[in-house]
Amino acid sequence: MRLPPEDLPAAGYRLLSSLDHREIIPFVQEQLVKANWISRSYRGLVVLLLALSIGFLTFAIFRAPKAWEQILTQFSYGLALAFLLAPVHELIHGVALKAVGAPTVQYRANWRKLYLMAGADRFVANEREFYLVAFAPFVVISLGALVLSVWYPLLAIGLLFLHTAFCAGDFALAGFMNEHSEKGIVNYDLMGEGRSYFYVLENQNSLV
Repeated sequence: MRLPPEDLPAAGYRLLSSLDHREIIPFVQEQLVKANWISRSYRGLVVLLLALSIGFLTFAIFRAPKAWEQILTQFSYGLALAFLLAPVHELIHGVALKAVGAPTVQYRANWRKLYLMAGADRFVANEREFYLVAFAPFVVISLGALVLSVWYPLLAIGLLFLHTAFCAGDFALAGFMNEHSEKGIVNYDLMGEGRSYFYVLENQNSLV
């Protein structure tokens, strides 16, 4: 049986940290420079995709210099598509939340901070469930970009690069969870407060 948030202390959990959703940008900046394997992998992936983008563009223009305008246009379409897929990204989070057992999913937008989010109010997720929800949009949209690359390689690399950059928050949160993996970390959101909570086990003989 899944514990509600108010029962976590009685089950041996203590509050580790909480995150105001309005402070997500400094949180991401802090987390992505850390040494856990998720943050390191993300940094390497972004650098790799940037290098591939530059390499693909350079090679394409070198092969067909007179078509440079069409080449840059196709690449820019990929960047634009990454922006257009932002709502789809959050919908995938929502589907993943439902898949791990969340009864309801809510969506929020902060236009001043330029972010969208999906969350399940008071739904306590363990580390494995958190990873599934966090990485689902990255996996699904990346696979879609790979399929597109068969016909539109420059569009696909533009989409893959920028969408991966947009996944910074997902990787930062997953990296934070990974840092405390050995403590049986769990997470839940209070959507009305606009805050996420992270709890760890005092006694690690039981896990949610």
